[in-house]
Amino acid sequence: MVTSCSKFVSSAGHVNLDGKLLSSLPSELFNIIEEDETDNGTNEPPANAILVLSAQRNKLQSISNQLSVLKFVTVVNFSHNPLRIFPESLIYLPCLSNLKLLECSLSFLPPSIACFSHLSSFSVDLNFLTDFPKEFSRLKSLEYFSCGSNRISKLSSRLPPNLVQCYLDGNLFRSFPKTILDLENLEELVLSFNRITELPRFVGKLKSLRKLLLDNNRIQNIPVSIYDLTSLTILSLMNNNISVLPFGIQKLESIESISFDNNPLVQPPLELCSVEDPIDRIGIYQQQLLKTYEPTERHVRLFIVGSSHSGKKAVYKLLGNKPGVLLENLVLRVVCCSSKIQAAPLHHLMWSSNNMYLLCVNSEDDFPKKVGLWLDLINSSTQGALVKILITAKGVSNKKLMAACEHWRQCRIRFLKGKIDEIVDYISCPSEKRRFHESLSGLTLEVVVVLKAKYEYQLNGVLTIESVGNLKELKESLINTSRRVEFLTHCVDEAPVTWCNLQRLLLADRRPWLHWDEVCELGLSTGLAEKDLSSALTYLHLAGPIFWFKQAPEIIFPSPDLFLKICKKLMCGTSNVLLSVENFPDISPFELETARKLLDDEGLLDASLASVLINPLVASYPGYSLNSVMGVLRRLSLCRLVEKEISDPTGGYNVRRFYRLPSYINCTPTEFDTQMWQPMLLYDEYQLEVGARLCNHDGRGLFDRLSIILHRHLNYRRDLANIILGERNAVKVRIEICPNRDEDGSTHIVIATRGGLSDSDNLWMAILPMFTRLICLLDEQEGLIYDLYISCAHCIKRGSVRPHRFHGGLVLQTAPVDSLHKCPLMKPSDTFHSNFLYPPGKELDPRLDTLFHCVVNSLTRRHWRVLGHALGLSDSILDGVRSEFGADFEEQKYKMLLRWSRALHIKATGEALIAAVSKIGLDDLASELNKHFITYCTTSSLMMTNSETFSSDMTNLSDAYSDLTE
Repeated sequence: MVTSCSKFVSSAGHVNLDGKLLSSLPSELFNIIEEDETDNGTNEPPANAILVLSAQRNKLQSISNQLSVLKFVTVVNFSHNPLRIFPESLIYLPCLSNLKLLECSLSFLPPSIACFSHLSSFSVDLNFLTDFPKEFSRLKSLEYFSCGSNRISKLSSRLPPNLVQCYLDGNLFRSFPKTILDLENLEELVLSFNRITELPRFVGKLKSLRKLLLDNNRIQNIPVSIYDLTSLTILSLMNNNISVLPFGIQKLESIESISFDNNPLVQPPLELCSVEDPIDRIGIYQQQLLKTYEPTERHVRLFIVGSSHSGKKAVYKLLGNKPGVLLENLVLRVVCCSSKIQAAPLHHLMWSSNNMYLLCVNSEDDFPKKVGLWLDLINSSTQGALVKILITAKGVSNKKLMAACEHWRQCRIRFLKGKIDEIVDYISCPSEKRRFHESLSGLTLEVVVVLKAKYEYQLNGVLTIESVGNLKELKESLINTSRRVEFLTHCVDEAPVTWCNLQRLLLADRRPWLHWDEVCELGLSTGLAEKDLSSALTYLHLAGPIFWFKQAPEIIFPSPDLFLKICKKLMCGTSNVLLSVENFPDISPFELETARKLLDDEGLLDASLASVLINPLVASYPGYSLNSVMGVLRRLSLCRLVEKEISDPTGGYNVRRFYRLPSYINCTPTEFDTQMWQPMLLYDEYQLEVGARLCNHDGRGLFDRLSIILHRHLNYRRDLANIILGERNAVKVRIEICPNRDEDGSTHIVIATRGGLSDSDNLWMAILPMFTRLICLLDEQEGLIYDLYISCAHCIKRGSVRPHRFHGGLVLQTAPVDSLHKCPLMKPSDTFHSNFLYPPGKELDPRLDTLFHCVVNSLTRRHWRVLGHALGLSDSILDGVRSEFGADFEEQKYKMLLRWSRALHIKATGEALIAAVSKIGLDDLASELNKHFITYCTTSSLMMTNSETFSSDMTNLSDAYSDLTE
């Protein structure tokens, strides 16, 4: 028996059963000890004793009690097995000191864990633990404990007292576990990827701490006591909400690595924290700030919103009838928002969570539907906005309005729970059936959006109903609300002198807008370096004095009131108002009527008429004209320039310039338009349709901006009220907004095209760029909840009013082997081709992916563009990759190769990549690639990646459930 079992035991007493697909431990493993162990009268293990037992990546569901015969085992690793229950047989291993149970689906630890008296290292990452038993604190020998990626939200018991290393990253902590403060010997603490909002005041008690990782949380403030951690060598606070660092950072004398990246830092600037050895520089900067700070008024931008005739203008006049209103030490930057549909695109640009919103209600007819509509619009454009509701008429019931708001909030919470149920149902589906599921969007994106939206609605649960009878009460209410620092985090009582001086220069300039270079010069004159300019402009934008939109970062608006006047002039409601006789007294009624018809039918405003409207507003600003004004609006996707042939009285044609304002279009399809999109008559003709379902937005303003953005993608177009008909590379395309398409009242934005099976590649090439732009536009809205989907081509072919929708994640997935798919709503025999469900060029050979990683590890900055040209990529594609991933060169290289592999006009193969690398002179890399190419890449790594992604998604779903049930 000894001979037959020797295959299990190495010379060092190590048993390796990893990846054997075992459902139970082999019985020979226990017989070897029973037959060969001798009692030599000492505590020393015999020569053939098993000291290390590793059985990772098997199918073990339980561990036999016979394990107790291995009494000299010190290390056990049963990771990546479906155990589900902690194996009690481990307690019979008296010498066990190192235990690893990673990804074993454990949901709890038994009280018997206290029996591991010699355990010094314990790892239970990637499980479903929610807490620890109180007996866990009895493990006095435990020094290393790792419990990352579980579901722990709080610690109800103490931790083992002698811990030296503690890893609790990837859990659900909302606050710093205070029991950790009792660990006097703790040297390493990792709490990354939680939801911690603040650190305890006495965090400085951890005197032995050398490594502290708190990145990817929601920490807003850092206590001064953190500088008492004088032994600290590594500190990471990346990806939090920290705006100010406390003074005294020089006390961290032992620090070797410190990071504050991706925080909304105001003091010190984030650029200063990104240099090498930032401690001394931050210290010097803070010392200088002690002398260069000055008190400043708190600036808050207030948007007055509401339906037509709800009293918005009256409230605006009560507040002084001007944008800047001084109330004590508060400066209100008041903006009266139009309720006209033409102003909707502008709202998407201006609204953010750092503003206050005053929703005016003057009749009980405004709620619950109208009030809920405005709350949805605000929440879809912002994240956690502070909304106050103002009753502007007598006789309106406070209680009824409060009940309507609460009803709206509860409906939204139920809706979010339903969305999470869809995702859970999607995960529970077998993988081969997921493409038929009604869960419409990509899983990870959906979870993130749902989590964001949850907080938006919860914050708006703190709604205040104000019945205001006089100006004094209104002003006092606004002053008190502005002091709520948990909402208006940007409000500070003092600011750096350089920022204040820049603000003064911008306000004194009074030009409608400035370009980046001009603002840089102003900043240099105040002593503000260009690298610090972004922080100053972000502060000034959030505080309210200026506008600085992320859609056009090269343009700064130091005079927002003039910019708003220009927008209001062009987005005033109807063509009759815009092209009225009062605005154009010198133009004949016939010409005005012709211009109105063109504006209603095609959304086109003659450039000569636009100059009459705009020039008086910018007449006092030398160098500013219609072209410069409309150029800025075009940059913000509010309009676009069109050249159109117009017949003249002589029978000829003149090319004239127009500006397209799509929100004015209200024409219906004509017979000619109907011919562009006739019913499908051919047997082999199908409709390829992708879309987005907007769950908390009417979509009107988004569709108008999309109409402007897509002008480069269409060779010909015909704009209608809710439809855009056009062509792209001889392929007909239809873009449409569909209000109330579903029973829940959601709005859809759909992009569709038609053709036969042989044309499927061209159909995808026509709509995918437009679909990508739509997704980018939706992502700009902080709180928008949306689903992406692909409509079933077979349902549309059969004339179904509500076709089945496949989830939008299929756009990014590899097409399955089978080319025909069944529609779940039709007969089993009804099938359609996968070309109408999966885009072409998405399949990536595992061997090719291996080559990509090899290139990424070896390619230098000098050669990456040269390689791109050798692979056939254009400069526009390379510039796009560089601008998108410029900060991460590794990702930049990989995305370039990925774009090459997915290009429809290029046949991406391993041979082609090796030839391109050899062509640019990288012979060593080409030789290495050739070696990798002839070795088949197994799918085990891909399986592990999918498993980790699934575990992460389940953790996010658990987060969402715990959030919504509180």
